[in-house]
Amino acid sequence: SLIAYSYATTIELPAERVIALRDAHLKACNDAGAARCQLLGASSNSAGAEQITAELRLRGEPGWLAGFRETLVGDVAKFDGRIVSNSIGSEDLTRQIVDTEATLRAQTRLRDRLEELLAKHQGKLADLLEVERELARVQGEIDARASELKIMRTRVAMSELSISYVSRGVLVSDQTADPTLQALYDFLNVVSASFAALIRFVAGILPWLLLALPLLWLLRQREQQPW
Repeated sequence: SLIAYSYATTIELPAERVIALRDAHLKACNDAGAARCQLLGASSNSAGAEQITAELRLRGEPGWLAGFRETLVGDVAKFDGRIVSNSIGSEDLTRQIVDTEATLRAQTRLRDRLEELLAKHQGKLADLLEVERELARVQGEIDARASELKIMRTRVAMSELSISYVSRGVLVSDQTADPTLQALYDFLNVVSASFAALIRFVAGILPWLLLALPLLWLLRQREQQPW
């Protein structure tokens, strides 16, 4: 079977150590070399000195990645943190790879026949142009399938790891921890929703009022006129 594995880890640690641990893991990947580890993405976000998050996405050779994941526990302990969650995902790409390879072989044979036909063609110019267009279309499909196949094989050969780094207090915010603040937040939400509903109601009846008021005024004028 050709299975692509993906891993996800969430680490909680002091805010001032979030970026330092992320950078240490990034350095470990760079030091390993592109053959064993490749950087897919890195980011960080700060909502104040006490609320910092970061993320690191890697693609690693299975052997190297397994060793790296084993060292995470020690790394986290050195930075006074803890691993909050671990998850593993997998996708069996066997059928997709086999089907893509078969399609690619068939299109390659078709391309070869079109190239041979083009080389021996002695007919009308319109027929020649049609063969050239078909050859270009087939070559485009071959390039696309070859790219898809390369991506799937890479996913099988090198697993992905996503690490989320969060400062303590981000997973459970002060707002949700304090019942008073939560109640105040709920009160403001209710008031805001009620005010929004009132605006919608006024917007809905306003056009009808604009139509009805002139009619009511005309009726009143008619009633006041003497017979």
